[in-house]
Amino acid sequence: MFNLEQSIVEWRRQMASGGIKDSDTLAELESHLREDVERRIDAGASAEQAFREAVIQVGTAEQLRAEFGKISKPRAGFSPRIVRIGCAVMAVFTLLCEGWYVMSSDISLMERIAALIFVAAIACYIGFLPELNRLWPGVAGWGLRRDLGRAASVILLVWTCMLLLSLANPALLPSGIVLSTVCWALYVAAAATAFVLGHGTGPELLNVWTPEVWRSFDVAHAEAIRFRHNFIGTEHLLLGLLQVEGSSIPTILGRMGVDCGSVSTGIEKIVGAGGQSSAGQKIPCTPRARKAMQIAIQEAKRRRTQRASAEHLFLGLIREGSGVAALVLKELGVNLEDARKEVLRMAR
Repeated sequence: MFNLEQSIVEWRRQMASGGIKDSDTLAELESHLREDVERRIDAGASAEQAFREAVIQVGTAEQLRAEFGKISKPRAGFSPRIVRIGCAVMAVFTLLCEGWYVMSSDISLMERIAALIFVAAIACYIGFLPELNRLWPGVAGWGLRRDLGRAASVILLVWTCMLLLSLANPALLPSGIVLSTVCWALYVAAAATAFVLGHGTGPELLNVWTPEVWRSFDVAHAEAIRFRHNFIGTEHLLLGLLQVEGSSIPTILGRMGVDCGSVSTGIEKIVGAGGQSSAGQKIPCTPRARKAMQIAIQEAKRRRTQRASAEHLFLGLIREGSGVAALVLKELGVNLEDARKEVLRMAR
């Protein structure tokens, strides 16, 4: 005889053996699996049939790993403090080594002064690179940061190859004290640029959201605590957009004939309350929530805006497609095309 609970336990074991081992991710997937099973049973399917169809809908562990791999970017490889310390060390290293090399070389006074000024300028650039990075426009500068980071990495690779080849042919490297000083200082600057742009440009570290969205994140966190959930899902983000002061999302939904109370009721009907209170704990976002955020940033970039707004996040939640927020909005008749039209009307 089919036992739903035993089947779910076995499904979790298979997910874990397939590489989906994060407890928060498994909890979210199980939550969505149970919701799907309940909906199918309510529609008239047997428990066994509902479970099998829901498992197919969720996907295999291999498919989920591939999907999570696509949306895990961007995240900072190092903390902001580590990035700053790394840049400070490279700046001091450049100033001391290149300064000592210039001062101990047999060159004219003017050449020595020029070389030292250049070395000092490069050292300042490296030292302040993390702050310069944060001053760039958030959404609009995100793609440019990535491209510059790749360019710096290519320059670093080419220069390193030339250095290795110069062991056989010294003529490959620039001659002259001043010129070699400039090239080596630029080499360190390229390394620092690649380091910062490669490990410090995720949206968590950049100012890519409007203040309104940041406030909605705080509300979403509070909603997750209220539901006793140990994750922030798309449903919490949607509730945050509906409740934050000054949000245009309730107006947009009203124009589409959707009441905010219906949205909240639909979410509560699906997710329900969790088992333990998460107050005082750091609550991570689910993969679907992160995917919605990524889509929101794409929407902002497409419209050439400096920061992603509540409207962009709202569209991201709809486009994400498989989260609780998208399911509830779809059941209430909200579709992406109509939502885009209303967002454009609000922007006029």
